[in-house]
Amino acid sequence: MTEPLDVQGPFVANQERTPFPAQWAFYTDTSKDVAAFCGVRSGKTYAGAEKFVARIVSDFIAGLEDGSITDDWSYVGQRPMVGRDKPRATYWVIAPTYDLARIAWAMARSVLRRLGGLILHEVDGVVWLRSGILIERRTGSNETQLQGARLSGVWIDEVCTIPHESYLQVRNRLTDVGGWAVMTGSPRPGTWAKDTLWDRADENPGLSVRSWTTEENPYIPREAIA
Repeated sequence: MTEPLDVQGPFVANQERTPFPAQWAFYTDTSKDVAAFCGVRSGKTYAGAEKFVARIVSDFIAGLEDGSITDDWSYVGQRPMVGRDKPRATYWVIAPTYDLARIAWAMARSVLRRLGGLILHEVDGVVWLRSGILIERRTGSNETQLQGARLSGVWIDEVCTIPHESYLQVRNRLTDVGGWAVMTGSPRPGTWAKDTLWDRADENPGLSVRSWTTEENPYIPREAIA
């Protein structure tokens, strides 16, 4: 880096919408893992995208402060490339299907756009931030596609329809560096997420589970709800 970057200011100042109370409580929750199980069109995916990028920004700031993020990261070619260059930290956006992953990625990318000069390079489904931070889009339908990486953080959208094996594989990826997880989805009785995350939240001190209804989202027209 050749000049100071205010990575937090533009992000916080340019949120598209003012979060409503339940959404803000989720956004500001400092628990290591945070899950939101909410109604359809309740703003959960938008909240997930905001929180995911906010946590990456927080990690970046913490790395600058403790010296773990420095100017010494470099790449081999003219631009960084997945599979060739070793990232300093890796983050994933995951959804059950390719189409759902594209939707979540588009939301995350719109939030990342606020970081401006912090973005070093991007191609479809991949963003490199300065100092070697890699953010990737992944599909969670097959756990064999979620192996190998050491994850600093992950956002799983529609977590209730991710196969349990894929969720466990992601948890394995987070273990090495003590990474965090943001999870969003609509409640689905009878799923592993209901049993593991919702019903047993009190047994996991690192997990916070939140919920809100469609009606609590002020940006949904009242006549549509009716």
